[in-house]
Amino acid sequence: MRVLVIDPEYLVAMEVERILEEAFGCEVEIATPYNYPLALEKGGFAVIVIDASLLADGQGEAARRIENAAAAIVFTTLDAELEGVPGFEGLAIVQKPFREGQLVRAVGKAIASN
Repeated sequence: MRVLVIDPEYLVAMEVERILEEAFGCEVEIATPYNYPLALEKGGFAVIVIDASLLADGQGEAARRIENAAAAIVFTTLDAELEGVPGFEGLAIVQKPFREGQLVRAVGKAIASN
């Protein structure tokens, strides 16, 4: 299983990588807001873990790219009041800083439902 982690904070992405590698034994690729389109072009990701702020208003192209990846999606956020991402209703949102178990459960459910 391949997972793409897209986060503006590289250290956060590295923590997600560590957690998911330990929990699922998966291959994790880290991308930034600047280079994630190149990572998406490679394809083959089962899951994309992405900071919800990257799909905020005005980011329509980013949303289309994520949708077209045909991967399960898990959002992360610093916004404690965020209940959903427009266009991606019903998908998991994990609050940062996250507990390992929360992230693992969200990714596991996303995989099972995809």
